[in-house]
Amino acid sequence: MKLVDRLNERDIKKSELDRIEVLLDKLFSAIGMDVEFTKHFHDRLNDPRNGKPITLDELSKLYIEVFRAYGKKISSLPDEAEAVMKDMASDVNVPFVLDYNKKSGLIEMIAKTVMRKKDFKSKTKFYKVGRKNEMKLAERIYTLLNEENKLNVDNVPLDKARAYAEEQFKKAGKELDDVIPDFDSNYKKLQKRMDFASLIKIDRIDMPVIEPKDIKKFEDDIKAGKIDIFKPAAHGDIAFPKDLVTNREAAKDFLTLGLKDGNEKDDRIKAKMTTMAANKLKPIQDEIWLEKLVEMIAKFGPPLAGSPVASATIIVSKEGYILDGHHRFGQAMLANPTLKLKALVIPMDIDTLIKMGRSYGNAIGNKQKQ
Repeated sequence: MKLVDRLNERDIKKSELDRIEVLLDKLFSAIGMDVEFTKHFHDRLNDPRNGKPITLDELSKLYIEVFRAYGKKISSLPDEAEAVMKDMASDVNVPFVLDYNKKSGLIEMIAKTVMRKKDFKSKTKFYKVGRKNEMKLAERIYTLLNEENKLNVDNVPLDKARAYAEEQFKKAGKELDDVIPDFDSNYKKLQKRMDFASLIKIDRIDMPVIEPKDIKKFEDDIKAGKIDIFKPAAHGDIAFPKDLVTNREAAKDFLTLGLKDGNEKDDRIKAKMTTMAANKLKPIQDEIWLEKLVEMIAKFGPPLAGSPVASATIIVSKEGYILDGHHRFGQAMLANPTLKLKALVIPMDIDTLIKMGRSYGNAIGNKQKQ
């Protein structure tokens, strides 16, 4: 029986749990950790006191989201530290303890037990997640297999990042410290800025896709008030649909609704084209791949004023959050955090900008990135 076929069954076999553990080990090894499930954990996983059975899908979701949101922080906790992982959407709780394994050099993240309980009590710290995510187990496993060999700046420690960068620059016939003399301090600054992404909690599939070539039209459309953003609304309520890539009639309607709500001026947004230092920007994407940053800088050199990295427009919310262009931001932070990037600042909060930007991107034909 396929692993994915057991999602709705009560009992989960030990062999199936072992397979998930192997995949999670590969993911968590990037931050020097090893996932361990105890016998009691497996027994409690299938306990009828959970009410609705805990599925492998829910378990993998919890670990993946905790890794993405808190991996770096958890790996920095002291030996024997205890805490609880909690999925607010499924009410699945996993108390764990950390144990440094001198032989392997890894921090063992030992899951002591698991239970589904809304009001689970503990005196230890909770690491809570719970984004709405319809990704199925098979897709999660595919994600794990594809992410295990990637180096996400948010979770990769400095020593590992430096070793990787030095190796890649040598392959390009260059020395890392000659090209990026402040690599260590800049990398730490980039990691610090990425803490802002954990405040937004948006999945990559929900990220707006507005390419640099689309920005001028986007600026013109919101300036003219074509997008129905504020009340009064043309259809009664403000809506930012997610089906506009396939529903082209609705897409065409969306792109002019702001002019059909009885007030042609209420949706006009005065965006400002300016420049902003990279170290003043806040990412919303919690995945910035070190491989991509290093490859581009090794190939084209560090970004400078007037370079494509600095001159391609980044859309920014009123709080300073980046809507798109995270790897350009990452290159600037790694090479020169004070480098000024061309920015279109939209006087709108990031939550509304994400929703509106996603629908706008879909309406002009841009599909979501997987």
